[in-house]
Amino acid sequence: MVFTHVVNGDRAATLLDEALALPANAARRGDPVVVLHDDLTVGPLRHIDESAEARVGFWQRVLGAGERGMSQTITDAFAINDHTLKTLTVDNEGEVVFWHTRHAADQLLLRRLAYRLRNMPQRLNEIAIQSDRPIGELDARHPGYDRAAHAASLAAVSDGLHAIAPISILRISRLALEWQELKQLDNDVRRLRTNTFASGTFAEIDAAALEYATTEWMPYLELAARLRQHADTAVSDAIVGWRCRELAATGRLALDDDPVLVKETRVRRRG
Repeated sequence: MVFTHVVNGDRAATLLDEALALPANAARRGDPVVVLHDDLTVGPLRHIDESAEARVGFWQRVLGAGERGMSQTITDAFAINDHTLKTLTVDNEGEVVFWHTRHAADQLLLRRLAYRLRNMPQRLNEIAIQSDRPIGELDARHPGYDRAAHAASLAAVSDGLHAIAPISILRISRLALEWQELKQLDNDVRRLRTNTFASGTFAEIDAAALEYATTEWMPYLELAARLRQHADTAVSDAIVGWRCRELAATGRLALDDDPVLVKETRVRRRG
């Protein structure tokens, strides 16, 4: 049986491609791999399944699309994402398997897929990797690449190819209902706490940034790392850079450049 493998992000797809190329997985080598993109842990969700407009606008602001000439690129990326989701839904016969860890972004996408495939639940399967980090985090192209950790991740993915499991109709219904509830809540930030999603706000990220910034200059990427380590704020560098820019615009932080555009930007708290 051929499965369409759905993964969250390019790094996860690269790792899965490596695993499929291993001799032990020759039987699965013809399976297609589908990549979805969008960090569902942040930004508006309410009308996401009807239109990508709000998501496009959100990421254009976060990534400084206007200044970087990326507006159309982001619009096109979401169009591709939506087309991929519709293709998965339209195919009434093909088996779909979603790869995920316990990471909030993966769990949100699992719920979205359950919602989109709720009328054909027999098609949805899963491969659950026991990790709190995204599958592709230790891909070879990642700046924090570690050879041993990458090998372990590749082994886990390879083992996963032999552990495809169907998702029960009851569980799919529950996941789809959770997705609808999350869309209605429409919080700024979504965090996963022991299988339950907790809501957050950008104001909380702002408060943490002001707390962990100092009056001495530091790279904004260092501040982002501090937030993830100490402030229970598992958000991306892009989100932290955007919030630093917003805080600087109101005079609460000082920047020596634009963190949305320049990765080397430094930040400090105004004295």
